[in-house]
Amino acid sequence: MHAGRPRPAFGLFRHGRSCSARRTLPVLGYCPCRFSRTSREMLTIALVCTLLFMIWVADVATVYGFTVGRVPASLLTLFFPSKNVLSFMIWSSVLGALLAFVIFSISAFSVPLLYYRRAGLVQAIVSSVTAVFANLLPSLLWAVILAVTIIGSILIFPLFLLTFPVLAFASHALYRELFPELSV
Repeated sequence: MHAGRPRPAFGLFRHGRSCSARRTLPVLGYCPCRFSRTSREMLTIALVCTLLFMIWVADVATVYGFTVGRVPASLLTLFFPSKNVLSFMIWSSVLGALLAFVIFSISAFSVPLLYYRRAGLVQAIVSSVTAVFANLLPSLLWAVILAVTIIGSILIFPLFLLTFPVLAFASHALYRELFPELSV
């Protein structure tokens, strides 16, 4: 789960929009000044996502205390887990998946809606959650693709520098598909 998920994507939305307007492929050399349209509402969503991440950290610490105990387990127990460590790994993964889905539901479409000033904070969050639940299976698949790709590419960090802009551009394309621009 990535606590600050919405924040780095702000500049990539502007970059994706400019690439779409020019009909060109995205490049890695986008300018950091593209992050200038960050509003208080988007910062609020980033704060909520961070708060949910901190709740997960506290929950995992509590589950660890109840399942493993007061004595820290070594990293080798992850390869050959005892019953207590396996219970901890399962429950912390379930809690993490639930909170990650809540964060995904809140931020998947609300961030671009706020970026383009198409909705206020509450309306953007409601629209995002509604869009995720209206398209539940594709949303779950996209959330799993995002999670696996980001976790895998963080483990191989140079890969992260390549995959993050591509995933942000793909997320932006998904947003444009679900919330097409209104022609006046």
